[in-house]
Amino acid sequence: AQAILAQDPSIPDSPQHPFSLSLQAMGVLAKVLSLAGMLAAAEAACTTEITTVESFYAMKRDFDLIFDVRALNEYTGDGDAACNAAQANMCNMGHDPDMWMLTNADRADMAVVYKVGDNYTVDTKIIEALRNCYGSQASAMKVAVSCRSGVRSKLFQDTLVEAGFACGNLYNVKPGADGLWKANPAMLVKGNTQKGSWSCAAAPVTPKTTPQEAAAAARDVPLRTASSGLFFTVFAAQFLLA
Repeated sequence: AQAILAQDPSIPDSPQHPFSLSLQAMGVLAKVLSLAGMLAAAEAACTTEITTVESFYAMKRDFDLIFDVRALNEYTGDGDAACNAAQANMCNMGHDPDMWMLTNADRADMAVVYKVGDNYTVDTKIIEALRNCYGSQASAMKVAVSCRSGVRSKLFQDTLVEAGFACGNLYNVKPGADGLWKANPAMLVKGNTQKGSWSCAAAPVTPKTTPQEAAAAARDVPLRTASSGLFFTVFAAQFLLA
């Protein structure tokens, strides 16, 4: 606008000129709209979180659900070399025995939060499955979400809020598996036989095992199977919860 004013001498560069006043008003309006957008974005993002390992252990018995949204080899702590090369010990940690992993059968790594290009995304089918499962109960449920370091779980948390879960009851476990493991690795478990609860009444009860457990069973190696293992079929069995 200043360039246009400079090129046309018939338009005086004066605050008293109507055209100049309109430009000033437009500038103020743009700032107001920008601020409003920032406030709306801040309001939309859920900031309820658990910031310390100690707080997580003190609170975890109060949760209705604790979700782990990492890839399967991270959750089971299978020691995958490529995984650990990408991030030190990422697949050595395992998981808290009260965390239930949400898995995506459409992906080899079974992740429900994964990268597309440089950014993480949440597969909306699992969110829709949770919404359909819990319905009006979602807003009253107390839920924690964890990943390795709080990044993927934060994105999943925000998406759950959009699906009807209440931000005030929905906690991002910011230390994640990395923080829990560094604090005390003995508190975490590996494999897929110890996992948290799942309370979707629509889910038929069918045990789910990892490939390693299935191979061991084939060799007649006795394994303890979690009695709470469930097979959650939603949208033509696209998602398994294991």
